[in-house]
Amino acid sequence: MTRRLNVPYSLTRKRIRASFSKYNVFNAMTWRKQRPLSTQYRQLFFAKQESRAYHGDRLTEQQFKNHFRAEQPVRTPLESRGPEREIPFGLQTFVGLERRLDFAVFRSFFASSVRQAAFFILKGSVMVNGVKVRSPGYILRPGDMFSVSPQRVLFALGRPKPSVNQSIKLTNNIIKKFNKYIDRCHANPEKMWKKRLENRRKHRVYNARLEATAGQKREQRVQQIKQNFETQRSELEPTQLLKQIMLGQFVPRKPELNSLVTEIRQQMKPAEQGSKNDVISATSATSATSATSANSKNSADSVNSATNASNATNANSSTSQLPQLDRLIKSEQEVLEQQYKADLAAAQTPVYDPEFVNRLPPKLDLLPEDADPQSVKLNLPFSSTGKLYGLSDPAKSWFTPWSMRQFVPTFAVLPHHIEICFESCHAVYLRDPVARPGHSEIISPFSLDIHERAYLWYIARRRKHLPKLD
Repeated sequence: MTRRLNVPYSLTRKRIRASFSKYNVFNAMTWRKQRPLSTQYRQLFFAKQESRAYHGDRLTEQQFKNHFRAEQPVRTPLESRGPEREIPFGLQTFVGLERRLDFAVFRSFFASSVRQAAFFILKGSVMVNGVKVRSPGYILRPGDMFSVSPQRVLFALGRPKPSVNQSIKLTNNIIKKFNKYIDRCHANPEKMWKKRLENRRKHRVYNARLEATAGQKREQRVQQIKQNFETQRSELEPTQLLKQIMLGQFVPRKPELNSLVTEIRQQMKPAEQGSKNDVISATSATSATSATSANSKNSADSVNSATNASNATNANSSTSQLPQLDRLIKSEQEVLEQQYKADLAAAQTPVYDPEFVNRLPPKLDLLPEDADPQSVKLNLPFSSTGKLYGLSDPAKSWFTPWSMRQFVPTFAVLPHHIEICFESCHAVYLRDPVARPGHSEIISPFSLDIHERAYLWYIARRRKHLPKLD
């Protein structure tokens, strides 16, 4: 008789296992409960078969019966607040398996599967209360503390380490893509500049330092634009604007307003002549009463004050008499505000720098197939290690620099009955998982009806006279 092929992650049978494997993730996402079967036996057998694949697929049927207990630990509050909810007794079917050491190691995220947790225990990498235990079926009691070797945990939760040939092949593919990028930048610099900005917006964590530097420069430009706007807006006061018009220094921002400026200047000529006569009379009156140099200095001050007073008086009187001046000020303010908004929008977007192509690193040469990972030293601008892909430290048995394996967050559900310390790879088994109204502490991907049918299957086939749970 041929030996049965053991394929735990078959994509056709779609059995959900207690594992972080990517194939198991696919089976869990595509698993669909079958239609109600014809007989009750087939329904119970199907529920037992599916739930057993997750809760201890490496155990025999006899071991399952040994762990099964008819009594189920639950907690019923004396006073229920809010709507009454049913206690999910069926989810407590496999509570006896949660007391096993291999299950506890897997629930604590110290192994990627229950099978791997059992392998760590058999190799002597797990200690319970400071004593090395080599039995995966060791039953934990409330208060027991267990620990796993940190090297084993890094290996279990880290990305798989590639071989030297795979690493060289992947590194050469990265170098080829980098060389193509350099060629495209030299061929179309402006297009690649815009594309690089889009990529930086997508990967802000990777470019955090560059984004901070660009943010400081952008803030300085915005402050400068605001200061220029305030200065130009202050120059649009009626008195300042009339002075510039009469001196011929004002140039409107719209060419069609030149005729309006000329009209304002023609209307201001009589006021200008009157101000000059006032200044001459004030000067003659003060010079007649002054005899000393000190008095002449005072007379000059009085002349300036008289001139400023007369200019301000004439400017204010002419301002109220010139509706053209109001039109000019409003149009200039509108143009100034539009320019201010355009400058702010331009300051928020980086300016194209045609010299960035000259700052790009040169193209890289491909690695030979027999390259030594110890002696390889790459000059990749996006790699700080300078080593082969995943082999920055070839002595380690996991992907270096260490990074978490894929799809671990899919199963990241912390248990209620275990207190975990990830810094030291220690955990404390607080108590057996219990059920409360509307909640069960057993972690399972199946619904309540599946567990209830599995319970009915094992309650009829359980071993009698087993000791009760503590």
